[in-house]
Amino acid sequence: AMSQYFVAALNPPHLSAIVPWEGLLEPYRDIAYRGGILSRFVVMFAIMMQLTADRPWRSKNFMQLLLGHPYLDKLWTYGTGILDGRTGTPKIPDDVKAIEVPMFSVGNLNDPDLHLRGNVNAFAGASSREKKLLLYSGTHWGSAYQPWANRLVLRFFDHYLKNRPTGLEREPTVDVQVRTGPDTFTHVYGKDWPLEQTRWTRYYLDARQNALLPENPEEEASAEAVWREEPEVGSSHQVTFETPALEEDVTVAGPITAHFWVSTQGKDVDLTVELRDFDSQGRETRFAYVIAGSPDEPVTRGWLRVSRRALDPERSRPHQPWHLHSRSDWLTPGVPVEVDVEIWPTGMVFKAGHRIALTIHCGRYKRKGEAYFRVRPLPFLPAITLRNSLYQAYSPPAGETRIHTGGKFASWLELPVIPPDPAPVHRVTIRDGRFEPAEVRGEMGDRFEWTNAGSDYHSVTEASGLGLWDSQLVRGERSHNPETWWLKLPWAGTFLYRDMVYGFEGVVAAPPRIPARTAAGERITVSLGIEPPPKGVGFDVQLRKGDGEWMTVGEGLKEKETELDPLEAGAYAVRCRLRSMEEDVHTDWSPPATFDLKE
Repeated sequence: AMSQYFVAALNPPHLSAIVPWEGLLEPYRDIAYRGGILSRFVVMFAIMMQLTADRPWRSKNFMQLLLGHPYLDKLWTYGTGILDGRTGTPKIPDDVKAIEVPMFSVGNLNDPDLHLRGNVNAFAGASSREKKLLLYSGTHWGSAYQPWANRLVLRFFDHYLKNRPTGLEREPTVDVQVRTGPDTFTHVYGKDWPLEQTRWTRYYLDARQNALLPENPEEEASAEAVWREEPEVGSSHQVTFETPALEEDVTVAGPITAHFWVSTQGKDVDLTVELRDFDSQGRETRFAYVIAGSPDEPVTRGWLRVSRRALDPERSRPHQPWHLHSRSDWLTPGVPVEVDVEIWPTGMVFKAGHRIALTIHCGRYKRKGEAYFRVRPLPFLPAITLRNSLYQAYSPPAGETRIHTGGKFASWLELPVIPPDPAPVHRVTIRDGRFEPAEVRGEMGDRFEWTNAGSDYHSVTEASGLGLWDSQLVRGERSHNPETWWLKLPWAGTFLYRDMVYGFEGVVAAPPRIPARTAAGERITVSLGIEPPPKGVGFDVQLRKGDGEWMTVGEGLKEKETELDPLEAGAYAVRCRLRSMEEDVHTDWSPPATFDLKE
């Protein structure tokens, strides 16, 4: 996937679209030296490159290149063997802005170790006028081969390579599958990255009680990193700060920063910083990386070697620190310094009653392996599963390390909180054979949610022929990640929808809206939607007095509101539907909105 960025940056005339599915962008920052710390993955990769070369003993010494370039330099900018840009080789990551073709960047929220950062930064940096970002919840290798993933990719290419009508242009630019549990998720949508509705929220560290608080404590304090072993997590010298039990759900979607003060008795220390979620019983919510159901990963994490804390003032963003990695600024033993740690993006609903936790691992952090391999030692022996700690870092042991908070040592965790949706919610359960309930009535702008409680894939596809919405495949137990899909109903009408897998149907409906106060002899504004109808579609509007016949008072209207001529006193009802301007295709009439006019 990562090579797609640099080919697309050259803008070859034959290239129409790209789908980098889990593709890191910067080899240095994204895997080799995350936070300035050498990773095991890239060491293993260098060994494999050497062993699989045509002439291993005469090829480049990849290990020498890796270990000989611990700082960010031209090797990491242009690649091995090309130490300047005169050949026209794309510059990493700057030339990603030259990408102009349509791009669908897909990152995995369960992978806070390898590709996720690259997918997000490539999306944000590309100049493509037509680009989309999906951050999904699922396993690293397995998800890409599931039906829902195949359908998304084929649909994108159908749209841009074959010019087939897919409805992509009516769908949100950014889709973050925020996780609601170890395996379940719902969606947060937006037009940009970070999401435009984000409410940046700081939780201040308090070392007196190892707490995360809404305000910076006035009293200065420090907490020493102490050795701790967690069987399903790992072992390290660490400090954990927690919020009180949450009073309501907190939805987080976007990049994260931890800013704090640290001191050590040595001249340097490596930090691995993890965002975690604990329920009311103290059990951590963890996520599968390779094998479904395995408790491999926290919500997300970040890294920093403290001597590499210098920031790039030109590239650092308000909510994403960008480190130079061009020098080492050694620490004075016992003297606190402030650091900004980039924690990789995430999507998570921290539920009411849970606690948000920030764990700072200092020095060596030994975790269980996240990568799984099935091997058969000998032909006559059964296969065994091995766990490999590929994505962990090579860190020296830390001396006494302390985290400082409060007063002049103000330290905080900044989260991209998504405000709760105030709209009323109507919930539908998808079974393997029906929608429950089959008919739901609400109001324009209400949120309708469908949760797949079945085993198989299903869809929520508007079935009038207008193509007003399509959930694509809503994942069930079969995919290991049951999904809740939702939409805000933008128009009045009665909408038939269908599961395109099994064929069963359901209905959602909403009436138009009439002002609360109306009087005979006045013009009446009728709201037909919270947004205009789609291109090529219009509203038909009918009016009825008392028990009389319905009369058409508007056809093919393109605005979200219409006005009724002054009416005499009496009881009235108004209804509407959406209709294609080119074909005989329409929704059913909405439930009527009734009103009484008095003299």
